[in-house]
Amino acid sequence: MPKASISQHRQTTFLFLGLLLLGLITTLALSLSGTYVWDDVFLVQHNAQLTSSQGWRDVFLHGTWQGAMGREGQAYHPIAMLSFWLETQLFGKQLVISRIVNILVHMSVTLCVFLLLLRWLNDRLAAWWGGLFFAFHPGMTEPIMWLTGRHDTLGVLFALLACLCWPTTQEDVEHGPRYLWIRAAGAGLLSMAAFLCKEIHVVMPSLFAIFMLWNPNNIERKSWHWGWLLMPTVGVGSVFLIRASIGISSSTALVESSLWSHLHHYTSIVWHYLWHALTLQNGLTIASYSPLPVWYTLTLLGVLLLTIVWLFWLWFRQNTYAGGALFGLGWFLICLSPYTVSVPTLKLLGNRYLYFPAVGLCVLIGLAVNGLRKHASARSLWLVGSVGSLLLLYAGVTLHQESKHWKDALSLYGADLQRRPKDGHILYHYGHAVRMKKGCKGALEYFAAATRYAPVYGRAWRNYAGCLINLHRHTRALSAAKRALELLPHEPSSYYNLGVAFVRLGRFQESLKVVQRGQKRFPRYRSLLRLLFQLQRYLATHPKQRPPSSLPTTNTSQ
Repeated sequence: MPKASISQHRQTTFLFLGLLLLGLITTLALSLSGTYVWDDVFLVQHNAQLTSSQGWRDVFLHGTWQGAMGREGQAYHPIAMLSFWLETQLFGKQLVISRIVNILVHMSVTLCVFLLLLRWLNDRLAAWWGGLFFAFHPGMTEPIMWLTGRHDTLGVLFALLACLCWPTTQEDVEHGPRYLWIRAAGAGLLSMAAFLCKEIHVVMPSLFAIFMLWNPNNIERKSWHWGWLLMPTVGVGSVFLIRASIGISSSTALVESSLWSHLHHYTSIVWHYLWHALTLQNGLTIASYSPLPVWYTLTLLGVLLLTIVWLFWLWFRQNTYAGGALFGLGWFLICLSPYTVSVPTLKLLGNRYLYFPAVGLCVLIGLAVNGLRKHASARSLWLVGSVGSLLLLYAGVTLHQESKHWKDALSLYGADLQRRPKDGHILYHYGHAVRMKKGCKGALEYFAAATRYAPVYGRAWRNYAGCLINLHRHTRALSAAKRALELLPHEPSSYYNLGVAFVRLGRFQESLKVVQRGQKRFPRYRSLLRLLFQLQRYLATHPKQRPPSSLPTTNTSQ
Protein backbone atom coordinates (compact mmCIF):
# COMPACT_ATOMS: atom_id res chain seq x y z
CA MET A 1 0.00 0.00 0.00
CA PRO A 2 1.44 3.48 -0.88
CA LYS A 3 2.74 5.60 2.03
CA ALA A 4 0.23 8.36 1.30
CA SER A 5 -2.64 5.88 1.52
CA ILE A 6 -1.28 4.43 4.77
CA SER A 7 -1.07 7.93 6.24
CA GLN A 8 -4.65 8.70 5.21
CA HIS A 9 -5.90 5.44 6.72
CA ARG A 10 -4.06 6.23 9.96
CA GLN A 11 -5.56 9.71 10.17
CA THR A 12 -9.01 8.31 9.44
CA THR A 13 -8.58 5.69 12.15
CA PHE A 14 -7.59 8.23 14.83
CA LEU A 15 -10.45 10.52 13.83
CA PHE A 16 -12.91 7.61 14.02
CA LEU A 17 -11.55 6.57 17.42
CA GLY A 18 -11.91 10.11 18.77
CA LEU A 19 -15.52 10.42 17.58
CA LEU A 20 -16.29 6.95 18.91
CA LEU A 21 -14.93 7.83 22.36
CA LEU A 22 -16.87 11.10 22.45
CA GLY A 23 -20.08 9.40 21.32
CA LEU A 24 -19.91 6.57 23.86
CA ILE A 25 -19.09 8.96 26.71
CA THR A 26 -22.09 11.09 25.75
CA THR A 27 -24.50 8.15 25.55
CA LEU A 28 -23.31 5.97 28.44
CA ALA A 29 -21.49 8.12 31.04
CA LEU A 30 -24.64 8.83 33.08
CA SER A 31 -25.49 5.11 33.34
CA LEU A 32 -22.26 3.79 34.87
CA SER A 33 -23.41 3.70 38.50
CA GLY A 34 -26.02 1.38 39.95
CA THR A 35 -26.19 -2.08 41.48
CA TYR A 36 -25.25 -5.54 40.30
CA VAL A 37 -28.07 -7.17 38.36
CA TRP A 38 -29.01 -10.57 36.98
CA ASP A 39 -26.12 -13.05 36.77
CA ASP A 40 -23.63 -10.33 37.79
CA VAL A 41 -24.72 -10.90 41.39
CA PHE A 42 -23.44 -14.49 41.28
CA LEU A 43 -20.65 -14.40 38.70
CA VAL A 44 -19.06 -11.14 39.88
CA GLN A 45 -20.39 -9.63 43.11
CA HIS A 46 -20.45 -12.81 45.25
CA ASN A 47 -17.90 -14.86 43.31
CA ALA A 48 -15.16 -15.82 45.79
CA GLN A 49 -12.88 -16.89 42.93
CA LEU A 50 -12.32 -13.27 41.98
CA THR A 51 -10.85 -12.31 45.36
CA SER A 52 -8.78 -15.48 45.79
CA SER A 53 -5.06 -15.35 45.01
CA GLN A 54 -5.54 -18.67 43.17
CA GLY A 55 -8.56 -17.46 41.25
CA TRP A 56 -6.60 -17.07 38.01
CA ARG A 57 -6.02 -20.83 38.07
CA ASP A 58 -9.45 -21.87 39.32
CA VAL A 59 -11.29 -20.18 36.43
CA PHE A 60 -9.51 -22.55 34.05
CA LEU A 61 -10.10 -25.67 36.17
CA HIS A 62 -13.85 -25.32 36.70
CA GLY A 63 -16.93 -24.42 34.70
CA THR A 64 -18.10 -20.83 35.01
CA TRP A 65 -21.10 -21.58 37.23
CA GLN A 66 -19.40 -24.36 39.14
CA GLY A 67 -16.57 -22.06 40.14
CA ALA A 68 -18.92 -19.24 41.14
CA MET A 69 -21.73 -21.14 42.87
CA GLY A 70 -20.84 -24.83 42.86
CA ARG A 71 -23.59 -25.38 40.28
CA GLU A 72 -23.06 -27.71 37.35
CA GLY A 73 -23.37 -26.29 33.87
CA GLN A 74 -21.91 -26.30 30.37
CA ALA A 75 -20.66 -22.70 30.39
CA TYR A 76 -16.86 -22.51 30.33
CA HIS A 77 -15.58 -18.95 29.87
CA PRO A 78 -12.20 -18.85 31.64
CA ILE A 79 -10.65 -15.92 29.75
CA ALA A 80 -13.66 -13.68 30.36
CA MET A 81 -13.64 -14.65 34.04
CA LEU A 82 -9.87 -14.10 34.16
CA SER A 83 -10.48 -10.49 33.10
CA PHE A 84 -12.79 -10.04 36.10
CA TRP A 85 -10.17 -11.62 38.38
CA LEU A 86 -7.47 -9.22 37.15
CA GLU A 87 -9.83 -6.28 37.52
CA THR A 88 -10.75 -7.31 41.07
CA GLN A 89 -7.10 -7.74 42.06
CA LEU A 90 -6.30 -4.23 40.77
CA PHE A 91 -9.37 -2.22 41.77
CA GLY A 92 -11.54 -4.43 43.97
CA LYS A 93 -15.15 -5.07 43.05
CA GLN A 94 -16.42 -1.75 41.73
CA LEU A 95 -19.38 -1.70 39.38
CA VAL A 96 -18.36 1.59 37.76
CA ILE A 97 -14.87 0.29 36.96
CA SER A 98 -16.34 -2.91 35.52
CA ARG A 99 -18.68 -0.97 33.24
CA ILE A 100 -15.86 1.31 32.11
CA VAL A 101 -13.86 -1.79 31.18
CA ASN A 102 -16.89 -3.12 29.28
CA ILE A 103 -17.14 0.15 27.33
CA LEU A 104 -13.42 0.01 26.51
CA VAL A 105 -13.82 -3.56 25.24
CA HIS A 106 -16.79 -2.46 23.11
CA MET A 107 -14.70 0.41 21.74
CA SER A 108 -11.95 -2.06 20.85
CA VAL A 109 -14.41 -4.34 19.08
CA THR A 110 -15.85 -1.39 17.15
CA LEU A 111 -12.34 -0.31 16.13
CA CYS A 112 -11.70 -3.84 14.85
CA VAL A 113 -14.93 -3.69 12.82
CA PHE A 114 -13.77 -0.37 11.35
CA LEU A 115 -10.29 -1.70 10.51
CA LEU A 116 -11.67 -4.88 8.94
CA LEU A 117 -14.07 -2.94 6.73
CA LEU A 118 -11.23 -0.61 5.76
CA ARG A 119 -9.08 -3.60 4.88
CA TRP A 120 -11.74 -5.61 3.08
CA LEU A 121 -13.48 -2.78 1.20
CA ASN A 122 -10.68 -0.20 0.96
CA ASP A 123 -13.29 2.51 1.47
CA ARG A 124 -12.98 4.86 4.43
CA LEU A 125 -16.57 6.14 4.27
CA ALA A 126 -17.91 2.57 4.16
CA ALA A 127 -15.78 1.69 7.20
CA TRP A 128 -17.10 4.77 9.03
CA TRP A 129 -20.75 3.92 8.50
CA GLY A 130 -20.34 0.24 9.28
CA GLY A 131 -18.35 0.98 12.45
CA LEU A 132 -20.77 3.62 13.74
CA PHE A 133 -23.76 1.32 13.10
CA PHE A 134 -22.08 -1.32 15.24
CA ALA A 135 -21.03 1.09 17.99
CA PHE A 136 -24.37 2.80 18.60
CA HIS A 137 -27.00 0.22 17.69
CA PRO A 138 -29.44 0.00 20.65
CA GLY A 139 -29.06 -3.80 20.61
CA MET A 140 -25.54 -3.32 21.99
CA THR A 141 -26.90 -2.05 25.33
CA GLU A 142 -26.97 -5.41 27.08
CA PRO A 143 -23.42 -6.64 26.32
CA ILE A 144 -22.06 -3.21 27.32
CA MET A 145 -24.02 -2.51 30.52
CA TRP A 146 -24.33 -6.09 31.77
CA LEU A 147 -21.00 -7.13 33.27
CA THR A 148 -21.53 -10.74 32.20
CA GLY A 149 -21.94 -9.38 28.68
CA ARG A 150 -18.14 -9.17 28.64
CA HIS A 151 -18.16 -12.88 27.82
CA ASP A 152 -19.67 -11.84 24.47
CA THR A 153 -17.73 -8.64 23.82
CA LEU A 154 -14.33 -10.03 24.78
CA GLY A 155 -14.95 -13.15 22.70
CA VAL A 156 -15.88 -11.04 19.66
CA LEU A 157 -12.76 -8.93 20.20
CA PHE A 158 -10.56 -12.03 19.96
CA ALA A 159 -12.56 -13.27 16.96
CA LEU A 160 -12.07 -10.01 15.06
CA LEU A 161 -8.39 -9.86 16.00
CA ALA A 162 -8.16 -13.33 14.47
CA CYS A 163 -9.72 -11.93 11.29
CA LEU A 164 -7.19 -9.08 11.27
CA CYS A 165 -4.41 -11.62 11.69
CA TRP A 166 -5.69 -13.80 8.83
CA PRO A 167 -3.79 -13.41 5.50
CA THR A 168 -5.92 -11.03 3.45
CA THR A 169 -3.92 -9.18 0.79
CA GLN A 170 -1.56 -10.00 -2.04
CA GLU A 171 1.17 -8.22 -0.04
CA ASP A 172 0.72 -10.84 2.67
CA VAL A 173 1.13 -13.63 0.12
CA GLU A 174 4.34 -12.09 -1.23
CA HIS A 175 6.02 -12.48 2.17
CA GLY A 176 6.18 -16.23 1.58
CA PRO A 177 4.65 -19.43 2.98
CA ARG A 178 6.32 -19.27 6.40
CA TYR A 179 4.90 -15.81 7.10
CA LEU A 180 1.46 -16.91 5.93
CA TRP A 181 1.42 -19.99 8.15
CA ILE A 182 2.53 -17.91 11.15
CA ARG A 183 -0.36 -15.51 10.58
CA ALA A 184 -2.81 -18.39 10.16
CA ALA A 185 -1.48 -19.95 13.38
CA GLY A 186 -1.98 -16.62 15.17
CA ALA A 187 -5.56 -16.53 13.91
CA GLY A 188 -6.00 -20.07 15.23
CA LEU A 189 -4.78 -19.10 18.72
CA LEU A 190 -7.03 -16.05 18.76
CA SER A 191 -9.98 -18.22 17.66
CA MET A 192 -9.20 -20.51 20.57
CA ALA A 193 -9.20 -17.51 22.94
CA ALA A 194 -12.56 -16.40 21.53
CA PHE A 195 -14.03 -19.86 22.16
CA LEU A 196 -12.69 -19.71 25.73
CA CYS A 197 -14.78 -16.56 26.22
CA LYS A 198 -18.07 -17.85 24.74
CA GLU A 199 -19.19 -21.04 23.00
CA ILE A 200 -20.66 -19.15 20.03
CA HIS A 201 -17.14 -18.85 18.56
CA VAL A 202 -17.11 -22.51 17.64
CA VAL A 203 -18.07 -21.15 14.19
CA MET A 204 -14.69 -19.47 13.55
CA PRO A 205 -13.41 -22.06 11.00
CA SER A 206 -16.64 -21.64 8.99
CA LEU A 207 -16.23 -17.85 8.92
CA PHE A 208 -12.69 -18.12 7.61
CA ALA A 209 -13.86 -20.60 4.96
CA ILE A 210 -16.51 -18.25 3.53
CA PHE A 211 -14.03 -15.37 3.71
CA MET A 212 -11.61 -17.31 1.53
CA LEU A 213 -14.42 -17.90 -0.95
CA TRP A 214 -15.13 -14.16 -1.05
CA ASN A 215 -11.45 -13.21 -1.45
CA PRO A 216 -12.12 -9.43 -1.46
CA ASN A 217 -8.56 -8.44 -2.34
CA ASN A 218 -8.26 -10.98 -5.18
CA ILE A 219 -5.37 -12.98 -3.74
CA GLU A 220 -3.83 -15.41 -6.20
CA ARG A 221 -5.28 -18.40 -4.39
CA LYS A 222 -3.30 -21.65 -4.36
CA SER A 223 -4.66 -24.99 -3.27
CA TRP A 224 -2.41 -25.20 -0.20
CA HIS A 225 -3.82 -21.89 1.09
CA TRP A 226 -6.91 -23.81 2.13
CA GLY A 227 -4.68 -25.59 4.63
CA TRP A 228 -4.74 -22.41 6.71
CA LEU A 229 -8.22 -23.44 7.84
CA LEU A 230 -6.54 -26.20 9.83
CA MET A 231 -5.29 -23.60 12.33
CA PRO A 232 -8.63 -22.24 13.61
CA THR A 233 -10.04 -25.77 13.45
CA VAL A 234 -7.26 -27.03 15.73
CA GLY A 235 -7.77 -24.03 18.02
CA VAL A 236 -11.49 -24.72 18.39
CA GLY A 237 -10.91 -28.47 18.72
CA SER A 238 -8.41 -27.86 21.53
CA VAL A 239 -11.09 -26.14 23.58
CA PHE A 240 -13.35 -29.19 23.24
CA LEU A 241 -10.49 -31.32 24.60
CA ILE A 242 -9.94 -28.93 27.50
CA ARG A 243 -13.64 -28.99 28.35
CA ALA A 244 -13.72 -32.79 28.26
CA SER A 245 -10.61 -33.06 30.45
CA ILE A 246 -12.26 -31.14 33.30
CA GLY A 247 -15.62 -32.88 32.93
CA ILE A 248 -17.65 -30.22 31.10
CA SER A 249 -20.04 -31.70 28.57
CA SER A 250 -20.32 -30.17 25.10
CA SER A 251 -23.33 -32.20 23.99
CA THR A 252 -27.03 -31.43 24.05
CA ALA A 253 -30.10 -33.56 23.48
CA LEU A 254 -31.43 -31.02 20.96
CA VAL A 255 -28.71 -32.02 18.49
CA GLU A 256 -30.68 -35.22 17.89
CA SER A 257 -33.83 -33.31 16.91
CA SER A 258 -35.19 -33.58 13.38
CA LEU A 259 -33.91 -31.40 10.55
CA TRP A 260 -37.26 -29.62 10.35
CA SER A 261 -37.14 -28.85 14.08
CA HIS A 262 -33.71 -27.26 13.68
CA LEU A 263 -34.82 -25.25 10.64
CA HIS A 264 -37.97 -24.12 12.43
CA HIS A 265 -36.06 -22.85 15.47
CA TYR A 266 -33.25 -21.42 13.36
CA THR A 267 -35.57 -19.40 11.13
CA SER A 268 -37.43 -18.07 14.17
CA ILE A 269 -34.18 -16.95 15.78
CA VAL A 270 -32.84 -15.37 12.57
CA TRP A 271 -36.04 -13.40 12.05
CA HIS A 272 -36.06 -12.11 15.65
CA TYR A 273 -32.55 -10.68 15.45
CA LEU A 274 -32.80 -9.49 11.85
CA TRP A 275 -35.95 -7.53 12.69
CA HIS A 276 -34.40 -5.90 15.75
CA ALA A 277 -31.20 -5.10 13.84
CA LEU A 278 -32.94 -3.47 10.88
CA THR A 279 -35.45 -1.51 12.96
CA LEU A 280 -32.77 -0.23 15.38
CA GLN A 281 -34.56 -1.77 18.35
CA ASN A 282 -33.34 -3.18 21.62
CA GLY A 283 -35.47 -6.17 22.53
CA LEU A 284 -36.78 -7.07 25.95
CA THR A 285 -34.09 -8.03 28.44
CA ILE A 286 -36.22 -11.07 29.30
CA ALA A 287 -37.65 -12.00 25.90
CA SER A 288 -39.56 -15.28 26.03
CA TYR A 289 -38.94 -17.52 23.05
CA SER A 290 -41.53 -19.38 21.03
CA PRO A 291 -41.04 -20.54 17.42
CA LEU A 292 -42.82 -18.81 14.57
CA PRO A 293 -45.95 -20.35 12.98
CA VAL A 294 -45.12 -22.98 10.37
CA TRP A 295 -46.42 -20.96 7.42
CA TYR A 296 -44.34 -17.96 8.50
CA THR A 297 -41.26 -20.14 8.83
CA LEU A 298 -41.72 -21.66 5.38
CA THR A 299 -42.19 -18.20 3.83
CA LEU A 300 -39.05 -16.82 5.46
CA LEU A 301 -37.03 -19.89 4.53
CA GLY A 302 -38.15 -19.52 0.93
CA VAL A 303 -37.20 -15.82 0.82
CA LEU A 304 -33.84 -16.57 2.41
CA LEU A 305 -33.02 -19.39 0.00
CA LEU A 306 -34.07 -17.31 -3.02
CA THR A 307 -31.88 -14.44 -1.82
CA ILE A 308 -28.87 -16.72 -1.43
CA VAL A 309 -29.42 -18.33 -4.85
CA TRP A 310 -29.79 -14.89 -6.46
CA LEU A 311 -26.55 -13.66 -4.86
CA PHE A 312 -24.71 -16.79 -6.01
CA TRP A 313 -26.00 -16.23 -9.54
CA LEU A 314 -24.73 -12.65 -9.48
CA TRP A 315 -21.42 -13.78 -8.04
CA PHE A 316 -20.86 -16.31 -10.82
CA ARG A 317 -21.61 -13.51 -13.28
CA GLN A 318 -18.68 -11.57 -11.77
CA ASN A 319 -20.81 -9.03 -9.93
CA THR A 320 -18.46 -6.95 -7.77
CA TYR A 321 -20.72 -6.81 -4.73
CA ALA A 322 -22.38 -10.24 -4.71
CA GLY A 323 -19.44 -12.03 -3.10
CA GLY A 324 -19.27 -9.50 -0.29
CA ALA A 325 -23.03 -9.64 0.21
CA LEU A 326 -22.84 -13.43 0.48
CA PHE A 327 -20.04 -13.10 3.02
CA GLY A 328 -21.90 -10.53 5.14
CA LEU A 329 -25.15 -12.49 5.03
CA GLY A 330 -23.27 -15.73 5.64
CA TRP A 331 -21.52 -14.25 8.68
CA PHE A 332 -24.87 -13.18 10.14
CA LEU A 333 -26.50 -16.56 9.51
CA ILE A 334 -23.55 -18.70 10.65
CA CYS A 335 -23.08 -16.76 13.89
CA LEU A 336 -26.72 -17.35 14.84
CA SER A 337 -26.65 -21.08 14.09
CA PRO A 338 -25.31 -22.28 17.50
CA TYR A 339 -28.29 -20.69 19.24
CA THR A 340 -30.52 -23.24 17.53
CA VAL A 341 -29.59 -25.72 20.27
CA SER A 342 -29.53 -23.30 23.22
CA VAL A 343 -32.42 -20.84 22.80
CA PRO A 344 -35.15 -23.56 22.61
CA THR A 345 -33.80 -24.95 25.89
CA LEU A 346 -33.44 -21.64 27.73
CA LYS A 347 -36.70 -20.28 26.24
CA LEU A 348 -35.11 -16.81 26.20
CA LEU A 349 -33.76 -14.57 23.43
CA GLY A 350 -30.87 -12.52 24.81
CA ASN A 351 -30.13 -9.13 23.23
CA ARG A 352 -26.42 -9.95 23.51
CA TYR A 353 -26.85 -12.72 20.93
CA LEU A 354 -26.93 -10.04 18.21
CA TYR A 355 -23.44 -8.77 19.05
CA PHE A 356 -21.33 -11.18 16.96
CA PRO A 357 -23.78 -11.61 14.02
CA ALA A 358 -24.06 -7.81 13.70
CA VAL A 359 -20.54 -7.71 12.25
CA GLY A 360 -21.93 -9.37 9.11
CA LEU A 361 -24.58 -6.68 8.82
CA CYS A 362 -21.83 -4.05 9.07
CA VAL A 363 -20.21 -5.64 6.02
CA LEU A 364 -23.51 -5.27 4.13
CA ILE A 365 -23.79 -1.62 5.20
CA GLY A 366 -20.22 -0.99 4.06
CA LEU A 367 -20.93 -2.57 0.68
CA ALA A 368 -24.08 -0.48 0.28
CA VAL A 369 -22.19 2.73 1.06
CA ASN A 370 -19.41 1.76 -1.34
CA GLY A 371 -21.92 1.04 -4.10
CA LEU A 372 -23.79 4.31 -3.57
CA ARG A 373 -20.57 6.30 -3.71
CA LYS A 374 -19.69 4.81 -7.06
CA HIS A 375 -23.07 4.79 -8.75
CA ALA A 376 -25.44 7.31 -7.11
CA SER A 377 -25.74 10.99 -7.97
CA ALA A 378 -24.49 13.70 -5.62
CA ARG A 379 -28.06 14.61 -4.71
CA SER A 380 -28.94 11.02 -3.90
CA LEU A 381 -25.80 10.69 -1.78
CA TRP A 382 -26.73 13.82 0.16
CA LEU A 383 -30.25 12.51 0.78
CA VAL A 384 -29.07 9.06 1.87
CA GLY A 385 -26.39 10.59 4.07
CA SER A 386 -28.92 12.85 5.77
CA VAL A 387 -31.32 9.98 6.45
CA GLY A 388 -28.45 7.82 7.66
CA SER A 389 -27.26 10.55 10.03
CA LEU A 390 -30.75 10.92 11.49
CA LEU A 391 -31.01 7.15 11.98
CA LEU A 392 -27.62 7.13 13.67
CA LEU A 393 -28.71 9.95 15.97
CA TYR A 394 -31.89 8.02 16.78
CA ALA A 395 -29.82 4.92 17.54
CA GLY A 396 -27.54 6.86 19.90
CA VAL A 397 -30.46 8.43 21.77
CA THR A 398 -32.14 5.02 22.10
CA LEU A 399 -28.88 3.48 23.35
CA HIS A 400 -28.70 6.21 25.99
CA GLN A 401 -32.31 5.62 27.10
CA GLU A 402 -31.92 1.83 27.21
CA SER A 403 -28.70 2.03 29.22
CA LYS A 404 -30.49 3.91 32.04
CA HIS A 405 -32.62 0.83 32.72
CA TRP A 406 -29.50 -0.95 34.01
CA LYS A 407 -29.45 1.14 37.21
CA ASP A 408 -30.81 -1.78 39.25
CA ALA A 409 -32.82 -4.97 38.86
CA LEU A 410 -36.17 -3.31 39.58
CA SER A 411 -35.73 -0.70 36.85
CA LEU A 412 -34.32 -3.27 34.41
CA TYR A 413 -37.13 -5.82 34.74
CA GLY A 414 -39.70 -3.12 35.44
CA ALA A 415 -39.11 -1.68 31.97
CA ASP A 416 -39.87 -5.11 30.50
CA LEU A 417 -42.92 -5.56 32.72
CA GLN A 418 -44.43 -2.30 31.44
CA ARG A 419 -44.17 -3.60 27.89
CA ARG A 420 -45.38 -7.14 28.64
CA PRO A 421 -47.25 -7.36 31.96
CA LYS A 422 -48.40 -10.95 31.36
CA ASP A 423 -45.06 -12.53 30.47
CA GLY A 424 -44.25 -15.24 33.01
CA HIS A 425 -40.48 -15.03 32.54
CA ILE A 426 -40.48 -11.27 33.13
CA LEU A 427 -42.75 -11.63 36.17
CA TYR A 428 -40.35 -14.19 37.61
CA HIS A 429 -37.30 -11.95 37.23
CA TYR A 430 -39.15 -8.90 38.54
CA GLY A 431 -40.39 -10.97 41.48
CA HIS A 432 -36.83 -12.04 42.22
CA ALA A 433 -35.74 -8.39 42.24
CA VAL A 434 -38.59 -7.52 44.61
CA ARG A 435 -37.66 -10.42 46.90
CA MET A 436 -34.06 -9.24 47.13
CA LYS A 437 -35.27 -5.79 48.22
CA LYS A 438 -38.53 -6.40 50.11
CA GLY A 439 -38.53 -10.10 50.93
CA CYS A 440 -40.92 -12.90 50.02
CA LYS A 441 -44.03 -11.10 51.22
CA GLY A 442 -43.70 -8.53 48.45
CA ALA A 443 -42.50 -10.99 45.82
CA LEU A 444 -45.03 -13.79 46.27
CA GLU A 445 -47.71 -12.27 44.01
CA TYR A 446 -45.22 -11.95 41.14
CA PHE A 447 -44.02 -15.54 41.48
CA ALA A 448 -47.62 -16.75 41.62
CA ALA A 449 -48.47 -14.76 38.48
CA ALA A 450 -45.36 -16.14 36.78
CA THR A 451 -46.54 -19.72 37.36
CA ARG A 452 -49.93 -18.84 35.86
CA TYR A 453 -48.63 -17.18 32.71
CA ALA A 454 -45.68 -19.55 32.24
CA PRO A 455 -46.86 -22.86 33.72
CA VAL A 456 -43.85 -24.83 32.43
CA TYR A 457 -41.22 -22.35 33.64
CA GLY A 458 -39.47 -24.26 36.40
CA ARG A 459 -37.66 -21.35 38.01
CA ALA A 460 -40.94 -19.59 38.71
CA TRP A 461 -42.29 -22.69 40.49
CA ARG A 462 -39.04 -23.11 42.44
CA ASN A 463 -39.03 -19.56 43.80
CA TYR A 464 -42.79 -19.67 44.38
CA ALA A 465 -42.29 -22.78 46.52
CA GLY A 466 -39.39 -21.18 48.36
CA CYS A 467 -41.36 -18.08 49.28
CA LEU A 468 -44.37 -20.13 50.37
CA ILE A 469 -42.09 -22.04 52.74
CA ASN A 470 -40.62 -18.82 54.09
CA LEU A 471 -44.14 -17.52 54.71
CA HIS A 472 -45.11 -20.81 56.45
CA ARG A 473 -47.66 -21.85 53.83
CA HIS A 474 -46.29 -25.35 53.72
CA THR A 475 -49.19 -27.24 52.13
CA ARG A 476 -49.22 -24.99 49.06
CA ALA A 477 -45.44 -25.01 49.06
CA LEU A 478 -45.35 -28.80 48.76
CA SER A 479 -47.32 -28.92 45.51
CA ALA A 480 -45.27 -26.02 44.08
CA ALA A 481 -41.99 -27.72 45.04
CA LYS A 482 -43.10 -30.99 43.42
CA ARG A 483 -43.91 -29.13 40.21
CA ALA A 484 -40.53 -27.37 40.32
CA LEU A 485 -38.72 -30.70 40.62
CA GLU A 486 -40.67 -32.09 37.65
CA LEU A 487 -39.57 -29.14 35.53
CA LEU A 488 -36.07 -28.65 36.95
CA PRO A 489 -34.64 -32.08 37.78
CA HIS A 490 -31.19 -30.74 36.85
CA GLU A 491 -31.32 -28.03 39.55
CA PRO A 492 -30.16 -29.06 43.06
CA SER A 493 -32.28 -26.33 44.67
CA SER A 494 -35.41 -28.13 43.42
CA TYR A 495 -34.56 -31.17 45.58
CA TYR A 496 -33.66 -28.91 48.47
CA ASN A 497 -36.96 -27.00 48.46
CA LEU A 498 -39.03 -30.17 48.22
CA GLY A 499 -37.04 -31.71 51.05
CA VAL A 500 -37.67 -28.69 53.27
CA ALA A 501 -41.40 -28.67 52.39
CA PHE A 502 -41.70 -32.31 53.48
CA VAL A 503 -39.84 -31.51 56.71
CA ARG A 504 -42.18 -28.65 57.56
CA LEU A 505 -45.17 -30.96 57.10
CA GLY A 506 -43.61 -33.58 59.36
CA ARG A 507 -43.04 -36.09 56.52
CA PHE A 508 -39.41 -36.78 57.43
CA GLN A 509 -38.84 -40.08 55.64
CA GLU A 510 -40.14 -38.65 52.36
CA SER A 511 -37.88 -35.65 52.86
CA LEU A 512 -34.91 -37.92 53.47
CA LYS A 513 -35.55 -39.85 50.23
CA VAL A 514 -35.75 -36.66 48.16
CA VAL A 515 -32.65 -35.14 49.74
CA GLN A 516 -30.66 -38.36 49.33
CA ARG A 517 -31.68 -38.53 45.66
CA GLY A 518 -30.61 -34.93 45.15
CA GLN A 519 -27.35 -35.36 47.04
CA LYS A 520 -26.49 -38.42 44.96
CA ARG A 521 -26.94 -36.40 41.79
CA PHE A 522 -25.29 -33.23 43.12
CA PRO A 523 -22.70 -34.38 45.67
CA ARG A 524 -21.08 -30.92 45.93
CA TYR A 525 -24.21 -28.89 46.64
CA ARG A 526 -23.67 -27.65 50.19
CA SER A 527 -27.27 -26.89 51.12
CA LEU A 528 -28.33 -30.46 50.32
CA LEU A 529 -25.38 -31.88 52.25
CA ARG A 530 -26.19 -29.75 55.27
CA LEU A 531 -29.89 -30.65 55.20
CA LEU A 532 -29.09 -34.35 54.76
CA PHE A 533 -26.71 -34.30 57.72
CA GLN A 534 -29.21 -32.52 59.98
CA LEU A 535 -32.05 -34.82 58.94
CA GLN A 536 -30.06 -37.98 59.55
CA ARG A 537 -28.75 -36.77 62.89
CA TYR A 538 -32.15 -35.63 64.13
CA LEU A 539 -34.06 -38.71 62.94
CA ALA A 540 -31.50 -40.94 64.62
CA THR A 541 -32.19 -39.37 68.02
CA HIS A 542 -35.80 -38.19 67.67
CA PRO A 543 -37.46 -40.50 65.14
CA LYS A 544 -41.01 -39.51 66.07
CA GLN A 545 -40.62 -35.84 66.77
CA ARG A 546 -40.90 -32.83 64.50
CA PRO A 547 -37.50 -31.33 63.67
CA PRO A 548 -36.88 -27.93 65.27
CA SER A 549 -36.87 -24.62 63.43
CA SER A 550 -33.06 -24.74 63.33
CA LEU A 551 -33.31 -26.83 60.16
CA PRO A 552 -32.82 -24.81 56.95
CA THR A 553 -35.89 -23.21 55.49
CA THR A 554 -35.65 -22.65 51.79
CA ASN A 555 -33.61 -21.78 48.75
CA THR A 556 -34.96 -19.24 46.29
CA SER A 557 -31.90 -18.65 44.20
CA GLN A 558 -32.35 -16.88 40.88
